[in-house]
Amino acid sequence: MIVDAPLEFPENETYRILGDERLGERLVDILSVVRPRAEFAGFAADAGSFEDALPVVVSLESDDAKALFRTRRDDDGIVFFPLPVDEMWSYWALAEDFLDHLRLEGTGVTADKSDFEQLLIKRQRAEVDEESGSWKLKPVCYLKYFNEDVARDSEQISRVLELLSDNRSRAIYRMLVAGEPHEHWGHYLSRAFRSIQYFEHLDFTACRSVVNAGVLGGYEIPFLVCRLPFGAEVHNIDPLGHGPLTDYVRPWMEVGTHTFQEHSVALASDVGEIDLPFDSEGEVSQLLKMGMPEAPMMRFPCTTLDAWSEQQGIQQLDLIKCDLEGCDGSALVGATETIRRLRPQLALSIYHLPTDFWRMPLYVAEICPDYDFHLEVYSFERWETILYAVPKELSRND
Repeated sequence: MIVDAPLEFPENETYRILGDERLGERLVDILSVVRPRAEFAGFAADAGSFEDALPVVVSLESDDAKALFRTRRDDDGIVFFPLPVDEMWSYWALAEDFLDHLRLEGTGVTADKSDFEQLLIKRQRAEVDEESGSWKLKPVCYLKYFNEDVARDSEQISRVLELLSDNRSRAIYRMLVAGEPHEHWGHYLSRAFRSIQYFEHLDFTACRSVVNAGVLGGYEIPFLVCRLPFGAEVHNIDPLGHGPLTDYVRPWMEVGTHTFQEHSVALASDVGEIDLPFDSEGEVSQLLKMGMPEAPMMRFPCTTLDAWSEQQGIQQLDLIKCDLEGCDGSALVGATETIRRLRPQLALSIYHLPTDFWRMPLYVAEICPDYDFHLEVYSFERWETILYAVPKELSRND
């Protein structure tokens, strides 16, 4: 059984954890808040020492854990619980800073507004003037403050609302375009412990070939390993390839149930070379110069997804996940013919530039006839907004 968010965990289980104890201890603390009736019975030394408790596997660094995954991934008698380690907007990072301020309320998680404001200050997402006590949020983080762009493109925004396929997506889009910051904060808390970025609305059952464009630390990879059918092939495409992958992620790739291909290249609208800034953590992003004018530049080979798929002989492509730090729109243009030809599901980042929020969905709708479109935001600002596009023949009608 796969559980990829704490509010999906069974409510009344006694459980033991197999895996990294440091990570396991934080998960236990999280579950004590969101699943207070679940009882932790300790760590398991190996696959044979779970006794009568529900086995929960949080990492695959041991041979025992890998063997369990290969033989029992879909067994309801064991839980595989991948963790979004090193993802700054995930429930995992929120719990590190803020767990003592969270409380379970109904079927979701909430916190006092004053406490959340202190978190914003701690994370340097807000500043307070010591003399006046007035708040200053980063205006670049909320579309509400891009008045001229929103007013100029109001017709396109209205068209996006019309193409979205469900009321929840439309409500989220309205919040993103015009909502007050505190609305974003409340929405974030209500869903942070319930779902994982890139993993809603999609049908993974028939995904045999996947493009994972924009990888960095690769926090999404364990979730792909858990959701994709055994034997699926994942093409990781990133200017720095697998270099920045975290130590938590690598064992999931080594379990042997899936094939991962490394492609060290940037996706763009043309084939050739591209100059991009990068930082000390290995992030390559067109946006870095805005906040870090001193960021060094590096020249990378680039290609279009259309040229890449032809070169690779790709005849089936079931899913494209794309998070390219500002290059998303140009990469989408370079993927047009592949998307039209192969009709993959899409999970696209549409938040890096303000105009991406309407230009990218409208372009996708143009090249994706007979698709359903859904939207979710995975941060407490405008960042991490994902457009899901699903062929109607696969749609779950969410």
